[in-house]
Amino acid sequence: MHERLEKELTRLLLPHAISSASIIFEDYIFASAGIEKPKDARGFNGYGSKLNFELPSVSLDELDKLLTYFHVSKEDYRTNADIVVTEELMFETIIPKFAQYLTQTAQESPEKLTPYRIKSRPSLERIALDNVGSYSVKIKASLNPDLASPSEIPRQFTEIIFQLRGAIEAVSNDRKYVSYIQTTYQKMKGFLESNDVASHLKKHSERIDDLMQELQVYLTYNYAESSMAIRKIFKEMHSFLSTYKIDMRQCNILEHSLWEMAGLTGLPESCKFGHDLQATRLIIRFSGISEENASVFLKYLQKFDETTTCDNRSGRISKLPDFKIDDGVRQQCYAVKNKAFVIKLKPYNFDIDGEVFYKEIAPLFYSRICDASEDSLEIYQQLSQPKPEENPAAELSSSEEKKERIALPFFNVQATAAVPAATPVNLVSSLQ
Repeated sequence: MHERLEKELTRLLLPHAISSASIIFEDYIFASAGIEKPKDARGFNGYGSKLNFELPSVSLDELDKLLTYFHVSKEDYRTNADIVVTEELMFETIIPKFAQYLTQTAQESPEKLTPYRIKSRPSLERIALDNVGSYSVKIKASLNPDLASPSEIPRQFTEIIFQLRGAIEAVSNDRKYVSYIQTTYQKMKGFLESNDVASHLKKHSERIDDLMQELQVYLTYNYAESSMAIRKIFKEMHSFLSTYKIDMRQCNILEHSLWEMAGLTGLPESCKFGHDLQATRLIIRFSGISEENASVFLKYLQKFDETTTCDNRSGRISKLPDFKIDDGVRQQCYAVKNKAFVIKLKPYNFDIDGEVFYKEIAPLFYSRICDASEDSLEIYQQLSQPKPEENPAAELSSSEEKKERIALPFFNVQATAAVPAATPVNLVSSLQ
C-alpha cells in the first residue's frame, strides 16, 4: 500500500513540479490534525498491504489528535507504536482532500507551494533516474524467460532496454548525455505503439508503464539545460571580458554589476560567483550586507526565476583569491604564511537556475559592459593584471621556475601561472 501511496502522491504533485520527498504531504497531515509538525517527523512506511504513520515525539494531547485524525481508538492503539492507517481512510478520504487542498492552494495562494518546489528540485531528477534504472533492471529480468520464444519482440525490446541502461550510465557521469535517454525513450515509445508488440508484452505492461512515466518525469525535470548553460556562462563570459582586458577570476566585475542592476548602491564587503557541487545552480555570494539589501537582491533575481533562494551558510568563503574594501578601493587579499584568509562576515548565498541566468540575465550584463565608460572599467582591468609579487617567476631562473596549470571550472581555456614549488595556487571560481 505504501507503493500505491507514492504513486498517487506523484500523480497529484507532478503537475505542480513537486516531489513527495519535499514532505508537503506530511506537513498537510500535521496541519489537518491540528498540531505543529515535530522536528523528528518522518512520515509513512509500510510493505505489502500495510501502511503505518511513524509516530514522532508528541505530547499526549497531540497523540490524541493524531489518533482521532487517523480514526484509531485509544483502546486499539499500542503505546509508542506507529499508527496503522487503513486503505479505505487513506485513498477514499485523506488523498481526495489533499488533492482538493493542492488545487485550491495553487489557485488562491501559489506562493505557499514555492518552498516545496524548491525542495523538490534535486529529488525530482534523482528519484526519477533511480526509478528508471530500477524498472529497467526488473523488466530485463522478467523478459529473460521470453527470449526463448519464436517471437523476436522480446529480444528487440531487451536490446532497447540495454541501450537505456547505457544511457543511464552515461548521464550519471555527465548531464550532457541526456539526449541519449531522450533518443532511447522515443525509440521505445515508437516500438511500443505497435499492436503486435503490445500483445506480446502484455504481461509486462504495468512495469513498462511505470518505466515510461519515470522517463517522462526525468526528461521534464532534469538539470541538463541548467548544467549546460552554466558551462556556457563561464566560457563565454571569460571570452567576452578578455576583450576588455578583464579577467573575471581576478575581480568581481560580474558580482558588482549584478548588485547595481538590482538597484543597490555601495558595495558588499566581499563577493563571489560560482555554482553548486552538482553544477546545476549558479551561486552568488555576498558578505557584509544588510538583510534589507539581501531581500532587495533576492526579489530582483526572483523576477527571473521564482525558485531562487537565499541562505546564510557560514564558514570559509574561499582561499585565494578574495576581495575587501580598503579606502573605497577594491583590493585583493592574499593568504599570509600559507594560511587561508577568512572573512568573518555573515554570508548571503543566492542560487538561480543556470539556464535562466544564461538566457535572461547574462545578456543584460553584456549590454551593461558594452555601454560602460573606460574609467568605470579601469579598476577591474588593473585588478586583472598580474602583479610582481604574484609572479615570482620574474625573479627566478628557468631551472627554478615551476609552471602550474590552473584548472578552471568549465572553461575551455587553460591559464599558466609561474609560482614557487612550495606554494601552489588554486584560482577555482566555484564555491567551496
